[in-house]
Amino acid sequence: MNGGTCTDMVDAYECTCSAGWAGGHCELEVDPCPRQENDCDKKKAQCYHVGSGVHECRCNPGYETQDGAKTCTNIQECTSSPCMNGSTCMDGACTDAACLFQWSCVCDNGWAGEQCEIDLDECASYPCLSGTTCIDGVFVYQCVCSGGLSGYNCEVDIDECESKPCMNAATCTDSNDNGARITKDIYVCTCVAGFSGDICD
Repeated sequence: MNGGTCTDMVDAYECTCSAGWAGGHCELEVDPCPRQENDCDKKKAQCYHVGSGVHECRCNPGYETQDGAKTCTNIQECTSSPCMNGSTCMDGACTDAACLFQWSCVCDNGWAGEQCEIDLDECASYPCLSGTTCIDGVFVYQCVCSGGLSGYNCEVDIDECESKPCMNAATCTDSNDNGARITKDIYVCTCVAGFSGDICD
């Protein structure tokens, strides 16, 4: 094998191996690339024997070459812009032996996924209170408050009595009053003697 010479003997044969090969059938590679022949990138490529007196240079994983692996350079995966939605692409950290990973995306706020392709649902945590409606956006949400509520998360119970709607010394009660069983968007006027009506007018 591999350029060796076979000599016929009595009930046997003997292989005389060519340079760089050994073993009973010349199947063992002794030194695929002697130092004087190895013209591969010394740090980022490997030398492989591909035939008698012939070798091939191959760059280590994560590297590329334009000259048959005489010189190997880091593959710039980010030049293809794999990251989406304004995220930042980071080329993988490399050693001479190999690049540990190809690339990664640092997602902008509101995005997730390997390529930042997933719009995070800010409404998934139910930030809007009292059963109000949440509208999802990109890294933002909006609460649509029902009557009697205000605030970013509809957390403020509006005091309907603050405007003093009850007349003629009547007492105003709304849902802010402890123990009051009144819906959040209404108020009740308790009239003094001699007055009646919704606002005791």
